[in-house]
Amino acid sequence: MLAEAFLREADGLELSPPLHNSRIFVQANGWNTDAYFHAFYEDRTPFPLLLLCGASEGIMYIPISKAKAVASEVFQKYWTKPSLLEEKEKQFHLFSEEMGKEYDTLTYAFVATRPFPEAYERACRAMDHTWKLNTLAFFSIYFDQEMAVSLLESVGSSLTESDVAILWNRATTPVADSFDKRREKTFIRLLRQGCTLDHFVEPCQYFEAAYHHIPSQEETRSLLQEKYGKWIADPAQAVEWLKQEEIDLTERVRSYKEWLATLPKDGQKLVRYLQFIMDWRDRRKDDIGKMLVVTYRVAERAFAEAGLDFKHILYSQFEEIGRGTEVLRSLVDVFERREKEGCAVFVHSDGRKEGEDGNFEGNKEWMESVFLLQQTKGEEEQTLRGQVGSPGRVQGRVRVVKNIDVEGRLFETGEVLVTGMTRPEFVPLMKKATAVVTDEGGITCHAAIISREMKIPCVIGTKVATRILKDGDLVEVDAEKGIVKILERFK
Repeated sequence: MLAEAFLREADGLELSPPLHNSRIFVQANGWNTDAYFHAFYEDRTPFPLLLLCGASEGIMYIPISKAKAVASEVFQKYWTKPSLLEEKEKQFHLFSEEMGKEYDTLTYAFVATRPFPEAYERACRAMDHTWKLNTLAFFSIYFDQEMAVSLLESVGSSLTESDVAILWNRATTPVADSFDKRREKTFIRLLRQGCTLDHFVEPCQYFEAAYHHIPSQEETRSLLQEKYGKWIADPAQAVEWLKQEEIDLTERVRSYKEWLATLPKDGQKLVRYLQFIMDWRDRRKDDIGKMLVVTYRVAERAFAEAGLDFKHILYSQFEEIGRGTEVLRSLVDVFERREKEGCAVFVHSDGRKEGEDGNFEGNKEWMESVFLLQQTKGEEEQTLRGQVGSPGRVQGRVRVVKNIDVEGRLFETGEVLVTGMTRPEFVPLMKKATAVVTDEGGITCHAAIISREMKIPCVIGTKVATRILKDGDLVEVDAEKGIVKILERFK
């Protein structure tokens, strides 16, 4: 069983909460190899990865130890050399620009008319650019108040624990726009150029791309109409909204700089670091979305030429698609088995891969039992503790959403969204939620950033909320203290 092999390699490492809504299509293609991490970090903490995919569920397991180790490494270097972030930002933008070029090149027309090996190679190049920028930004995915205090002490900063506590809430309120706001602004700028909805579909397809689902052109058209129909109907109002948003952003930046100037030197350094990592983690989502779209376009062509159903694409690995139509046809039974019985892919720290078709439930049960033992003393606890993602205090009924395509459809306005972690596809649910509670933590996480923008309470990093809380439980989310208290179990 691959779960056992993964745990042997991850022995002694703290596991991240399970990352749901994953798929083997691109996530099993070598991002976590030494070739990427060793290019950007001195840290040599192992980084194995396990992907489990079932008929309607995909789960990824990684050690959080790696994220914490590289976060410590970069912060300590930054403290003595603040220009380090500028250097990393230049690298990041370089990879992002290259990714953008591939996205602009790999249109449906290009993919359909160029020799397939050329299209496939360019998609591989896009994936490589994305893994580089994602690895470069990996140090930003985990950073919390406790880590900040510990690291400040290690670098001899004058900031005390109470100093950090005083500035933390404002320091971790993003000044820059979230990815969701940036995409809306991008859409309106295209609208201002006189584009019609049909012109938006291809360039904006990445807006709705997720690891577990890449929308077709028709589906993208529908989603854009649903999200931005009011702007399409009234372009003049859209332009006025955009102008006001730019005014608000300018004022936000002005107020932030004014406040920053009142802080001591070390306080300013910490705040700049926090703002940088929050913005950087958020910006990589656009490039990941673009990469998913271009790889899927190439996969659609390969499956069409092989005469195969597109539903199998997410149960294939992108490297399998590059082997030609005859190989794809020979794998039909494998794809069908993966869909019916599930599959697992274990990517070792050195990039070696092992696959196991079938036994999804066995691997999942093994991982869940080990993770639960690692993270909690039992399931009868009435209070869960995490970190403040966005301040506030509310009461509400729980809705646990692990698989957004299944439980997400049941979510009702006013419920407390409880999930492992949120991603862009969770935004419609977050807009209906009265509060958000996640297993995953860190002030740079998507849930924290979007919740602050929406001004709803959010507790992050509970690690076990999705296992202890049940649908219908009445809870109090105290996001002033990072506590979720069970008031009443649903019967």
